[in-house]
Amino acid sequence: MRKSTIVLLGVGALAAAGAAYLILSRPHAARAAPAPASASAPSPTQPECHCSPDQYQSIIVINGQRQLVPGAQVYIDGQYVGTTGSSLTDMGMISNGFTPCTWHDVTVVACDGTTASARLGYFCYPGNMYVWNVITVPTDNCGGPMGYAGP
Repeated sequence: MRKSTIVLLGVGALAAAGAAYLILSRPHAARAAPAPASASAPSPTQPECHCSPDQYQSIIVINGQRQLVPGAQVYIDGQYVGTTGSSLTDMGMISNGFTPCTWHDVTVVACDGTTASARLGYFCYPGNMYVWNVITVPTDNCGGPMGYAGP
């Protein structure tokens, strides 16, 4: 196998000359498949990124509304349940002093594949069921800091 080194000293003519050299030295390159789509385009398993100037946002899940970072994939107990459409702010049900009767594992997959884990608690009161959990996730999931912290 022959190895070649191309040194680019400028953006204009030298880049074009280098591209022509590669095509001429590797004739099969002209018949190659079309270039892949832009790296920013979402794949079928990768949700579209929605960026925000805020690095982190705490949200709450209430009554089954699993609203986290827009575009994030949500899994409940390992089962995919959908992609979030909007964020939902804290609605004041965190410090009620009661313990949920059941817990479920929540996993959020951001655009870069990073996951966040948390717990979804179901409160079983007579005649009522409340679902809540506080999860801190990055709203800048398009290349910004991807640190996660559970409740």
